[in-house]
Amino acid sequence: MTWGDSDMVREHPTTIETTGEPAGEPTPRSPAARLAGLFLLTRPKQWIKNGLVGAAAVFGGQVTDPAVLVKVGLGFAAFCALSGAVYAFNDISDRVEDRFHPMKRNRPLASGLVPVAWAWALGAGLAVAGLAILLAADRAAAWLGVAYLALNLLYSVWSKHQVILDVMTVAGGFLLRVMAGGALAGVRLSPWLLACTLLLALTLSLGKRRGELLALEGNAASHRPVMEKYTDRFLDQMIAVIGSVTLTCYVLYTLLSESGQRSPYLFASSLPVVYGLLRYFYLVYRHRGGESPESLLVNDRPLLATVVVWLAVVGATLYL
Repeated sequence: MTWGDSDMVREHPTTIETTGEPAGEPTPRSPAARLAGLFLLTRPKQWIKNGLVGAAAVFGGQVTDPAVLVKVGLGFAAFCALSGAVYAFNDISDRVEDRFHPMKRNRPLASGLVPVAWAWALGAGLAVAGLAILLAADRAAAWLGVAYLALNLLYSVWSKHQVILDVMTVAGGFLLRVMAGGALAGVRLSPWLLACTLLLALTLSLGKRRGELLALEGNAASHRPVMEKYTDRFLDQMIAVIGSVTLTCYVLYTLLSESGQRSPYLFASSLPVVYGLLRYFYLVYRHRGGESPESLLVNDRPLLATVVVWLAVVGATLYL
């Protein structure tokens, strides 16, 4: 296996069951297993997305301020709790459909590992805890946390069934993380940073839809009804458009934003961004890896190395 073809790529099932219970061994129901299932219900692999809370502090030059670091750390913890609550509520809503998905059927609720009442209690507790942490850190950030929960509630009950609006709603959640981070850090948010965040989130969300469409083949609509309105060609066109605009926006950000004016060498960080996005497209189109963007980042070594290089270049150009 070469550096260019890492071992992260998994084979996708080509068929799924349409009746009956998920295949496989019975799920253990011991108290320890159920507690572990509660933890998995919060999707800890997804917590990496909450790192966006620190974006405003990094590009605003505030990372060296200990007080800002504490607030941003609290914001990260708060959004881990809020996103965990959202995932718990989503899994409650989708548990029946998830039973017939080749991968999601192993989730704690779909498999029957965690009782629904436990999931409700967990979601409510995490939502209250996340908002309480944000309120203690910054009132404006707390309101953005409320907006994050409301947006995801809208997604669960309506927009996830609306073509295009479904991915825009998901992208909005990324944007609210960055905005909350700006409030916590006391940084004036650059419109360029917000635009780059929104466009990148849209690109990843469209890639995820494409991965789902291919993984489930003809059964995608039975699991997620909105998938009936998507085609691979339609998604390819949108990914090409939004992806190219994302690259352009980031390059302009490094040149024209306040951060770019403060550090002319920030433009160098566009090189790993270009490679990373093209690498992502390679995995999506060549290896059908778009269904789980967070898994790509963690498991694909070239992509992970690209993120590390990008962080190093940004840190060096802004702080050294």
